Amino acid sequence: MNFLPGHFPATLIASSGTLLNIVASLSAVAAMVADLQRTVGVTADISGVAAVTATATQTHNLVAAISGTAAVTVQTSQTVTTSITTPGSGTIAIPSGISSIIAEAWGAGGNGANGGSSSCGAGGAGGTYSISNAVGVTGGTDAFYNVPSGGAGSSTNAWVNGTTNAVPTTNTTGVRANSGGNAVTTTPGTSSTTGNVSNTTRVGGAGGAVSSGNRPGGAGGGSGGTIGVGRAGGSAGSAGVGGGGPGGGGSNGGSSTAGTASDAGATGKNGGNGNSGSGAGTGGSPGGAGTVGGGGGGGTGAATAQAGGAGGVQTDASGLGIAGGGGGGGGPITSGSPGGAGGNGAAPGGGAGGGGAGTTASASSGGTGARGQVRVQWVITS
Repeated sequence: MNFLPGHFPATLIASSGTLLNIVASLSAVAAMVADLQRTVGVTADISGVAAVTATATQTHNLVAAISGTAAVTVQTSQTVTTSITTPGSGTIAIPSGISSIIAEAWGAGGNGANGGSSSCGAGGAGGTYSISNAVGVTGGTDAFYNVPSGGAGSSTNAWVNGTTNAVPTTNTTGVRANSGGNAVTTTPGTSSTTGNVSNTTRVGGAGGAVSSGNRPGGAGGGSGGTIGVGRAGGSAGSAGVGGGGPGGGGSNGGSSTAGTASDAGATGKNGGNGNSGSGAGTGGSPGGAGTVGGGGGGGTGAATAQAGGAGGVQTDASGLGIAGGGGGGGGPITSGSPGGAGGNGAAPGGGAGGGGAGTTASASSGGTGARGQVRVQWVITS
């Protein structure tokens, strides 16, 4: 169809306008799609940030939960130990919150008897060891105790009472350990097996016996201890016996015997008898001190009396004595007077040796028994 320039039909012109409108509309749609794509991209980015934020929040909550659990489960405890070795009575302050303690007691050792003219002294007995595992106490108040001196005799005891200033009668109210008996002339001291109050008791050893004549004194008995019973003192003229007990009584010969695993002071040896054995006196020397067991007996001196050696002591890791050895017996003298003095017992609770015989009426001194002691423990939890 041919049209003259500038002369278009009105209908065609109207259709062209519609076409332009359609094109314009399509352009707007395209712009909207582009905007929508950009919006979707931003939304995706925001969603990623939100996911990270949510994860961080969860992690924070987890850390908070772990921290809360640790605060609930952490707990500490401390064991408090009080040892009293000075003779006498007194109190122990119990902290608030404590309702039960462990209590231990060692009785004192007995004295050895003096020697005389053609007469030697017997040995004193070792003190007994006792432990009570659950003694009732009241926090914020005092427990009570008594520590006997050496040579106090079998009627005086070491004890702890959780609530009352009195000798306890049951192992839930306290602990009690008998002291060793003193020797009297030729009668050795003994340690009683009755009257102790505890969950576990280890009795002290008896003093060494003696015979009449110009002989050495008997050795002291060893204390009971945390490992085993005390051992009896060696008798005059015989070998000593082992463990936490004594060296032998003084004699002209014989040797010592090592302790065994069942005896208090099991790692040590006894003092020897007379002029032979570990820790013993020689023919002209005093008895040596025991390393853990008892001291050696004094040797026989032709003109000079020789003393018995002191008992040795067994200690725990803190250095506290837990078994005392008995002292060795004093050696006799062949001419003159007095005989050798008996050796002292070792603390805690070692019995003392008796004095050796002389040839005149002047007395030789028996040794001194060792003091007792007490120990208590409790646990503080925080």
